[in-house]
Amino acid sequence: MIYVGDIGVEIVYDCLEDISAATVLIFNYRKPGGATGSWAAVLDGVRSLKFTTAAVTDLDRAGLWRAQPYIEIPGFAGLADAKMFRVAPPV
Repeated sequence: MIYVGDIGVEIVYDCLEDISAATVLIFNYRKPGGATGSWAAVLDGVRSLKFTTAAVTDLDRAGLWRAQPYIEIPGFAGLADAKMFRVAPPV
């Protein structure tokens, strides 16, 4: 379970193909309530990108979040399918 304020949470997206030549890796997100932003991601292996929460403000709202990768590799620049994940309120 992911909770509001958790640090060290890895958000990983498998692109199902080699993205090791990527020059830009970003997770665009939409918080519960509609606010948007982005996190700089890093390559994780050759097919995945990853963002690891590092501040209590990275996941600051309980509810359903949406994360959508943006990737630039030679010959392609664009978005991948969005994924949803839930953040629970602290007990």
